[in-house]
Amino acid sequence: MKPSYDELKHRVEQLEKSLQQDQAHNNHSSRENEHRYRARVDNAPVCIHEIDLDGRLVKMNPAGLKMMGMRYRRING
Repeated sequence: MKPSYDELKHRVEQLEKSLQQDQAHNNHSSRENEHRYRARVDNAPVCIHEIDLDGRLVKMNPAGLKMMGMRYRRING
C-alpha cells in the first residue's frame, strides 16, 4: 500500500529537521576544529607558515615571526 500524502509530508518534515540538526552539529564541529587547529599553530614552538601560489608569505605563526625577528602586522588588500 502506498503511503498517504500526510504520511509523506510528515516524513519529509522529519528528514528536513534531521538535516538541520546535522548541519548545526557540523557547523559547531567545524568551529571547534578551527579553534583547536589555530591554537596548535599559534602555540607551536616551530615556524609554521603559509605561502600562496605566487610565493608570497600569507601567514606565519608567532614562533616563526620571532625566529625571523618580525612582528605581527595585518595587511589589508
